[in-house]
Amino acid sequence: SSTGSGAESSACSILRHNHQISMYYSKYLVPGTVVLDSELLLRLPTDSMAQSMVYALTHAVEVYISPTGKTFQADRANALVAIPIFFSDLEKCYQHGANPDTYQQMMMAPYYSGVATRRIGFGYTHCLSTYIAEKYDLSPGKVSAAILPAILNYEFEEVKADLADLAHVAGLCSNHASVDEAAHAFISGFSN
Repeated sequence: SSTGSGAESSACSILRHNHQISMYYSKYLVPGTVVLDSELLLRLPTDSMAQSMVYALTHAVEVYISPTGKTFQADRANALVAIPIFFSDLEKCYQHGANPDTYQQMMMAPYYSGVATRRIGFGYTHCLSTYIAEKYDLSPGKVSAAILPAILNYEFEEVKADLADLAHVAGLCSNHASVDEAAHAFISGFSN
């Protein structure tokens, strides 16, 4: 299922056939209309929902830290809309302790992530997690959750200012945190 992955609003399509993944990226894949039904989240097994959401969260993070993202500021801004929703509502939805409005918000977060990727594309985590997931029959979201922190730590010096921005909008650090402290808080917040 792509529910919660952001695929419904992106310019990307992934097809699997005979244990091979093909990715298509085109402006012609951008939908004219998107219908977001929060009831779909309630029908998904909670692990599938959470893994799809983590995959979409990974996309939003990659868009925001991408050098290409700075060229497309309007697209990049969609990540700033999506990320706080993921951090405030994902766990509530996972525990099924959320109200209907929260589930609707949770549908909006991947939508904004998908919109953000239209011109900026994906980063290392998406590419690696898709490959690893296919090779070992795992969920791309589960793989993303495992490898994104490692990639962010590896790229830390280049992306720490962007990660600090994300930590602030997600409410993961105090306003007085240094750039390094805020960036580490974001990586820790994603890992948890």
